[in-house]
Amino acid sequence: MRSYYDKDHCLMIRKLIDRFYNENIEDMCTRLLYFFNTIDTYFMVAGMASFFLYCRGSFNIIHFLIISVSVLLIFKVADFYPLFLLFSPLYLFFLFRTVSLSLVSIIIVSLINLGLFVFIQFSFMGIPDSIVARDPTIGIRKIWNSVFTIAPTTVSLSMSLFFSTLYSLILVARPDPLDVNGLLFWVTISIAALITFYFRPKSFVSDNFKPEVKGRIADKVIVLNIDGCRLDRFYEAKLPFLTALQNVSTYFPGGLQTVYRALTNPAFASILTGTVPKVHGVQSNNVGREIRVEALPDIVKTKLYGSMHVKHFSKKKWEAKIVSLPTHGIYKSDNIMLEWLKEDLLSDDGTRLFIADISESDFLGHAYGSESDQYLESLKRADDRIGQFFKWLSENNLFEKTVVIICSDHGIVRIDHSYLLFDAEKYVPFLITGTGIKKDNPIGYKASIMDIAPTISYLLGIKYPAESNGRVFLDAVA
Repeated sequence: MRSYYDKDHCLMIRKLIDRFYNENIEDMCTRLLYFFNTIDTYFMVAGMASFFLYCRGSFNIIHFLIISVSVLLIFKVADFYPLFLLFSPLYLFFLFRTVSLSLVSIIIVSLINLGLFVFIQFSFMGIPDSIVARDPTIGIRKIWNSVFTIAPTTVSLSMSLFFSTLYSLILVARPDPLDVNGLLFWVTISIAALITFYFRPKSFVSDNFKPEVKGRIADKVIVLNIDGCRLDRFYEAKLPFLTALQNVSTYFPGGLQTVYRALTNPAFASILTGTVPKVHGVQSNNVGREIRVEALPDIVKTKLYGSMHVKHFSKKKWEAKIVSLPTHGIYKSDNIMLEWLKEDLLSDDGTRLFIADISESDFLGHAYGSESDQYLESLKRADDRIGQFFKWLSENNLFEKTVVIICSDHGIVRIDHSYLLFDAEKYVPFLITGTGIKKDNPIGYKASIMDIAPTISYLLGIKYPAESNGRVFLDAVA
């Protein structure tokens, strides 16, 4: 059963959306949601708020600013990675030895941060997701699942609570570097951040292999990205169409590796540019991050399709068609998007690259968990949609000189992803089929989603994106 809303609730929500909605409002709300959802900004909001609630206006502005800048730099170096927490007994030992930090203070500040977490999680994640899924239980489900999730977002209780509470406690304690305990605190926490930075995951980059482009193999390339599709569940779902499609495809049985951080915007940007997030500039889903290097849509006429996040990592000059999840609901949005794709394929206006982000699996993974039946059923619906799309391509004689890629940007564990702690968020499916592509051709070497961009360039006969790394899947070409 898809939803717990009755018909009257759905009609009421739809009337409210129709009355107040426009794309600019959804854009603003989505950016606000990511601001409170991403731990890089969340910890500052929650940490400051809990500090002010605890101190009730009694603080030194100079100390506040110096400590805040210092903490921000340390957390950024550590990249909010869980390894940083393993060193916490050492630096917390010296923090707790400061005279201004009592057990009562620690408990009160922690409880305030817990309350803020629940409020922000429910308000900025639970309620919007309930509207999109038309299911009022999602807010409670997400709070429960956040207990078991490890990610740099507010769908992870442990990470959100730790970093915001630590920031608050440092503001309360004001560890003085001229005092022995204060100095040892700043030294140990800085060393912990540096060690974490050194040992945190690095994006896997394939050996550089970009042969000279001699001419086009395909007139068009269509990329169907099943957002948030983890490889193990992809196989567990026993998808009839995509399983059969392997017989006429080149595919990676072991999947492709995503990038660090394994979030939608950084990963999608890596697919488009062929390079790592620190180079293309999109390192999280947060506000104000646009691709800053050359990407495929800068080289060849491209159309992108998907929900609002597609607009956020796209450059302003690109053509991106955005389907509204709040307006249409998660179960209808992908169908609407694929209809737009069909219309554009028939128009033949010179567009050679079409990239569509199928959102349902990612959304339901965040809402119910990637181990849930709802997530598995969403993969089966994606399989059916892709099967129907291929049937339509065949009926309209659009397979000639066309290559279709089915892939994913990242996996998902519990209700989130990013840290690459688990294979479930690290490995994603990849199939490529169509004109000039080998059939029933499994490839066994390690590969990355960054290899997709140079492979598309080779197929279309265009130049490679300037910063692209990795390899062309020449093994796939017949």
